[in-house]
Amino acid sequence: MAKTQSPKSAKTDEVFEVSVSDEAIQLLTPAAILLGSIIIGAAIVFSVGPINDTLKSIKDSGGLTVNSDVKGAETTTDNTNNETVTYPTIESSSTNKPMVNESAAVCYEDGKPVVLLFSTSSCPHCTWIKETFDNWARDNSNKYAVHHYEYSYDNQGNATVIDTISGQTVEIPSEYETLYVNYSGGYVPTFIFGCKYFRIGNGFEVADTSLYDQAYADEVAEYNYILGLLE
Repeated sequence: MAKTQSPKSAKTDEVFEVSVSDEAIQLLTPAAILLGSIIIGAAIVFSVGPINDTLKSIKDSGGLTVNSDVKGAETTTDNTNNETVTYPTIESSSTNKPMVNESAAVCYEDGKPVVLLFSTSSCPHCTWIKETFDNWARDNSNKYAVHHYEYSYDNQGNATVIDTISGQTVEIPSEYETLYVNYSGGYVPTFIFGCKYFRIGNGFEVADTSLYDQAYADEVAEYNYILGLLE
């Protein structure tokens, strides 16, 4: 059985895959295996996606099927129970439409709705939104419990997670890790609002730096719009 690691960004045209079949492994010399391990490790560290041991083990076991079309009217993914789920989008002018799990209950920390961002330090789309999201989070800390979980990888592919809002190295609570696995399809950045609404990728990212101010303002406006739906 072939095993595949697939780090991905939320841009649908950026998919990075490294596949090695068991039959091929048997033919490799020890030196080639070592070289292959270095290459695979580098691909995981320097590309733009996942993420954590939970997600990687699910991918290896075939328990997660990724739908790469994150810009469609609906996104279908397989959750940890191998059930196919279709999430409808909500009205938005953003490139990547926010989606809703209509059966999910809103989640809270200390009486405040939870907002989560999952990213990696090597993902350019994550870097684009990081400062804007983190500033918004700090400005609204009295209203929302916000965590930005940013994964960084060393040369061996070992992950460290920092909550960039607090600046602390953390372990992600298992319930939030499960939300990421269920909603993200393996993509970063993934935003989750109140455990009910989510968006895969930035909504208004642009390449033209002269348009950044408006794009960042539109991002913030959409966060506030989505959270208003929780009320």
